[in-house]
Amino acid sequence: MSLTASNHRKGETAVRHPATRAGRNVRLRLAGLATVLLVLTVATRTRWQEWEERARADGRDGGYSTEAILITALLVAIALAAFAILGPKIIDKVNSIEL
Repeated sequence: MSLTASNHRKGETAVRHPATRAGRNVRLRLAGLATVLLVLTVATRTRWQEWEERARADGRDGGYSTEAILITALLVAIALAAFAILGPKIIDKVNSIEL
């Protein structure tokens, strides 16, 4: 019985355990969520920079406007709601994986 570098016998294919596939699916979903959050962060930063440039062009003093504070508060509320909704589901899914 000779084993190859991948610890499989010659001529045999690797059979993945169902938990490995489930873990991969969870990682893919988390990667998708991270991608969405990254895109939203970049879009928000771009929008914020546009507002700052417009404010400077209008001659404002650079203080926080009520609009900026409300938008920041709204984004924080959305992020907290997303983590409150998705966090327990992700933890339950990860805990259900048996190795």
